[in-house]
Amino acid sequence: MKKFSLFIIGISFASFIFAQNFQDALRYSESFPLGNARFTAMSGAFGSLGGNISGLTVNPAGSAVFKKNAIEFTPAFLLTKTQNYYLGSYNGTFNSSMAIPNFGVVFTQTLDDNELFVSGISFAFGINRTNDFNSIANFNTFNTKHSLTDDFLRRANAGSSESNYTDLAWETYLFDYDSTANMYESDFHWYDNNYEYTLYGIEQDITINRGGSMKEYTFNLGVDFSEVVYLGASFNIEAVSYTESFDIKESDDAGNYDYLNSFVYSTKLDVSGSGVNGKIGLIVKPNESIRLGLAAHTPTMYSLYEEYDAKINAQYDVPINGYDYSMSQDYLSDFSYKVLKPGKFITSASYIYKNIAMVGIDYESINYSYSQLSASSESFSNANNEITTELQSVNNLKIGAELRYGPFSFRGGMAFYDNPYKNLEFEQWFYKRNISGGVGISNNNFYCDLSWVKSKQFGYEALYSDFNSNTVSAKSDTYSDNFFLTFGIKF
Repeated sequence: MKKFSLFIIGISFASFIFAQNFQDALRYSESFPLGNARFTAMSGAFGSLGGNISGLTVNPAGSAVFKKNAIEFTPAFLLTKTQNYYLGSYNGTFNSSMAIPNFGVVFTQTLDDNELFVSGISFAFGINRTNDFNSIANFNTFNTKHSLTDDFLRRANAGSSESNYTDLAWETYLFDYDSTANMYESDFHWYDNNYEYTLYGIEQDITINRGGSMKEYTFNLGVDFSEVVYLGASFNIEAVSYTESFDIKESDDAGNYDYLNSFVYSTKLDVSGSGVNGKIGLIVKPNESIRLGLAAHTPTMYSLYEEYDAKINAQYDVPINGYDYSMSQDYLSDFSYKVLKPGKFITSASYIYKNIAMVGIDYESINYSYSQLSASSESFSNANNEITTELQSVNNLKIGAELRYGPFSFRGGMAFYDNPYKNLEFEQWFYKRNISGGVGISNNNFYCDLSWVKSKQFGYEALYSDFNSNTVSAKSDTYSDNFFLTFGIKF
């Protein structure tokens, strides 16, 4: 069959389809703070307890609770396992990394009695990791239902030409044009004498590798009013670093096809950027045992820059164009855009029994459907409509407790994150769950804390679309065991 240009056969409506969608908005809007060992051991429930540098990511009024200067540093070991289910097959993958999720310093100054009843003021600077993207998902199966080439065919027959997708498949001969049927066809889906034929039976190996993190740089001011009311505010710079590689290989190991031997479709995404926001908070101590907290986080506007690479390498059993057994094409691009992360409200309460035990509860609310994508050179109306229809508001619950015995502290906590998807349901009522614990030792000048956080998060991966435009997806649940060790000095 003779090849014809896609621009002749169909109507080209775009030379490039930007990949941004509601998943991108959710990725940069979610927050799962890591921080120091005491914070993580108690699942981050510091909204009303205060006195913790990582807790300033929750309620900036917490700095006013400090009575001494402090500086701390936290290294961490992160271990992630994904359980992947695809077309009846199962595959488990592991990923590990080292990180420094927390560094911080706080300075306090006691003030003499004055007309404003201000008894102390504090300044703090902290670096805390608010999200970690490191994970690997792998799916392997013998697919007898569809092929990635079906997506190329469907788009081509609809008159679509995309430089980073269908054009690559066209140039590497993964589909061709049948002038008799006036349709595009492939080794999996073809036409003969007005009859439509399909033959599926291909080994698929799909890998999604993600990396990077989000960090928050906090500049904080706290004011203590007679140890009854604590106010705080912070200016925050959030740094984004995200990488993703997607590789799908289809191989004719069973020898079902006369021409195609194998092909690999690969994409690589590298995103970096930053955003700013503000936080205000209040902690009220009506008596020595009870503390109540309230905090509000403004929306964050991220300015992001991405580099994108798409490539297809195809191998054939015969010279596909008369002399080449292999074909390769790639596409490179870069793009700048903005993501609006919605604001957040946090209410909290805690109970403190002398200097022996404490319990904190945080309840946070955020509406992900308020996320927005924008760019000066591109309209995101469809993507923003998708955000509204696919995402929803969530209410997250965190509970933490600490028991002290002399210089030793024993801690535990749980966190439950609500499902942000309107149209997806999971096995449990929660979308992500953390169970945590830890121990610590301290004196007047030094503290050392160790914590462990076990997390489970449900998820799905949208891989591609079949010939009938149905999304081909796989289930991928993520389990992580994270260990934190904090060294701190009080002075």
